[in-house]
Amino acid sequence: MPLPGLCRAAGSLPETTMRSCLSALAAIGLVEKRHLNGFASGVEYRLADGGRGLLAVASVLGAWLSTSPDGPTELGTTSTRSALNALLDGWSTSIVRALAAGPLSLMELDAILAAPSYPALARRLRAMHAGGLIEPLAPERRSSAYRVSEWLRKASGPLVAAARWERRHLPAEAPPITSRDIESVFLLALPLLRISRTSEGSCRLAVQVGHRHPDTLAGVIASVEGGTVETFETRLRGQPDASAVGTTDAWFSAVFERDLGGLELIGDQCLASEVIEGLSGTFFATPVAPTSPY
Repeated sequence: MPLPGLCRAAGSLPETTMRSCLSALAAIGLVEKRHLNGFASGVEYRLADGGRGLLAVASVLGAWLSTSPDGPTELGTTSTRSALNALLDGWSTSIVRALAAGPLSLMELDAILAAPSYPALARRLRAMHAGGLIEPLAPERRSSAYRVSEWLRKASGPLVAAARWERRHLPAEAPPITSRDIESVFLLALPLLRISRTSEGSCRLAVQVGHRHPDTLAGVIASVEGGTVETFETRLRGQPDASAVGTTDAWFSAVFERDLGGLELIGDQCLASEVIEGLSGTFFATPVAPTSPY
């Protein structure tokens, strides 16, 4: 679109404001400018690959927001911003990781987390509870343990989509994916997994963390019975019936594109493949937008 048309489509924004926005978006590869017919005065703007990829992330995020426990919500609303802030705050402070492993009380969380402080932790839990991300294990009790809600488990989809977009389009600015991040995603998503009822056995899902030490692995071992995950643990010891091991990029390809070629499948490959397919369906219950380069 040319600048005047884009200003009108965005709600009659002043051209100076729109130029500033477009410059910022162009600097991180979301939009690109093209001169028409070789004339400097004739300019149009279009989405670049990064912008199309971000629309795909927004599609996954929108699908998650449509399943809010308080009813479908949209990007840009006050309730959405509050829920997203609580989610990201809980993720960055390891609250999500801790609760994904099992219910914990405020005092128990305070004992195992180095930060934030007790009052700050209490505020974060209240915000996560208000946003529908966690729920009390025993609502009738005054002091209760909290557990993650099913809606928070489903948030693993948009989180994975956003992480992949960052690594593809903002590699210099993207924070490293840590063992804690990997464990959190698996711990959230696995209880939602539904695969063939005949699937049985233990399956190691392992991601190579970092480039300097590719033998450093993070993930889970899941025990599958009757098509559901009954138990899981983050200690990657023993000899499970199946294993899937690969880099973060190989795992992204597996769950986004169902391309398992980059993963090393060991043991019962049918079980490993079914678990990965089930994860992909759990992450992305709504297909990724076709405009995405993914």
